Amino acid sequence: MVLATLSDLEAEVVEQIAALKQDIASQNYKGILSILHTMKGNAGTLGLLQLADRARHFEAHMKATSYEYIDDDYQSLIAAFESFQDGFKTLKEH
Repeated sequence: MVLATLSDLEAEVVEQIAALKQDIASQNYKGILSILHTMKGNAGTLGLLQLADRARHFEAHMKATSYEYIDDDYQSLIAAFESFQDGFKTLKEH
């Protein structure tokens, strides 16, 4: 049950990251905020605190129209997701 839920989240975040990349390229700030808000909530609900925190931080910058941080925030979010993926892969192998 837990593995299935985490697997679903992983697939969803992969889709969200692809959409986020497109929204960043097109400067769709409302779309970016929507994705980050959903990601923050889902990750937080499942206890993925690093990913939730990175999404929250990115979302806060977007709400404050601090667009100069987009690239750094995006890279930080990707790093947090990759960290989750590494841990999840290890969990699935055991």
